[in-house]
Amino acid sequence: MVKIKIYIDFSTNRYSDSELIAKTASIETALLGNPRFAAAAGKLTVVTEKKEIFTQALSKAANGTKQDTYDKNIARIPLETALGDLGLNVQEISGGDESLLLESGFDLKKKRSSVGELDPVKNLEVKAGTGHGALEVSWNVVEHALVYNLEYCEAPSSNTSAWIRITVSKRRFTIKDLTPGKAYVFRVAAVGTTPDLNWSEEITSFVM
Repeated sequence: MVKIKIYIDFSTNRYSDSELIAKTASIETALLGNPRFAAAAGKLTVVTEKKEIFTQALSKAANGTKQDTYDKNIARIPLETALGDLGLNVQEISGGDESLLLESGFDLKKKRSSVGELDPVKNLEVKAGTGHGALEVSWNVVEHALVYNLEYCEAPSSNTSAWIRITVSKRRFTIKDLTPGKAYVFRVAAVGTTPDLNWSEEITSFVM
């Protein structure tokens, strides 16, 4: 029997900014006041708080500066994390009951067979992209990778860096709206069927 689980990937690879807000609202509607998911009320409250912060940042970035866009991208990260935490809680509460999961507002997926921990990404390269403030990031394909997590932050990186994550399905991606004159650090990890990620070496590049 195939076990049904829910998607907890809320990256830009699956949802644009406006789509993420709409999806979050749909999940809120499905869970708010639903007695079957009463145990998830605390995590739902966190999602609502993070959604409001991201919504405000998105509105400001619509006709704002590149810094406003950067701040919006930063504000999206806690919302993605909160949604993932809520999804795991909902999954646990459901006990694998598909009909109950269908009430949650989350999208369902089929369980994939495990291929184990994936190798680190190799030959990470960063070069100027097409357009002002754009950098193109590329790397070698990793066997059995379902998607890749591409992360970047302002240089230099540290334990407190605010990494921005983009999940992509191909081995090349152009990041836009970066600040000219600033240096950014990049890293990539292949995503398989296990939660373990082996990150590539970090590369620093300036935006021209």
